[in-house]
Amino acid sequence: MLQTFAVAIAKRAKQVNLAKGITVSDLLSTMRGAAKRQYHVFADADSRTQIDTVRRGLPARFLSAMSADMQVSKEQLFDWTNIARATANRKIAADVTLTVEESERAFCVAKLIGLVATMVGNNGEAGKQNANKKKNAKTNADATLNTAANAFDAAKWTANWLGEANHALGGAMPGEYLDTAEGRALVAQLITQIESGVYA
Repeated sequence: MLQTFAVAIAKRAKQVNLAKGITVSDLLSTMRGAAKRQYHVFADADSRTQIDTVRRGLPARFLSAMSADMQVSKEQLFDWTNIARATANRKIAADVTLTVEESERAFCVAKLIGLVATMVGNNGEAGKQNANKKKNAKTNADATLNTAANAFDAAKWTANWLGEANHALGGAMPGEYLDTAEGRALVAQLITQIESGVYA
C-alpha cells in the first residue's frame, strides 16, 4: 500500500514543473495537431521538465509537424538535427518515439523557435507599453502591435535564420551547429544576443 502511494506521488511529481508551471503533458500537448503550436512552452520549461521530456522521447511525428511549421523539408530538419533520414522516416511511419539523443536535438530546435516567439512577444509587450503612454495613438498602436505579433511566424523566421550565413559564426550557417551540444548552446546564445541588441 505504501509503495503504491509512493509510486503515485512519484508519477504526479514528474508531471509538475515547480519553477514555471509547465509540465511534460503541456509540452507533449503542444506537439499534437494544433493549428499553431505553442513553441514558447519549450523555451519556458525548466531544466527538469526538459530533461524528463527528452528522456521519455519526443514522438517522431513531431519532426514532420515542426518541419511543416518551419516551412522547410523534413530532410533539412533531419540534417540540422543530425538524424538519419531513413531512421527518421521509419520512426515517423511507425509512430514511435525518438531516442534520447534524437529527442534532445529536436527539442533544441523547438526551444530555439520558442526563444524567438518569446523574444517577439516580449518586444511586442514593451512596444504596447510605450504606445499606451501616447494617448492619441493608443488604439492604432495597440491594433498594429497585436496584428504584427500575431502575424509573426517564429518557426519560419527561425528556419530562415538557421539557413543563412551568420557573421558571428564566420559566415557559417547556425543550422550547421545543431549537431553538437556545444553548437546548440552557441546557437541559443546567438538568439538571445539578438534580443539584447548584440549583432548576431
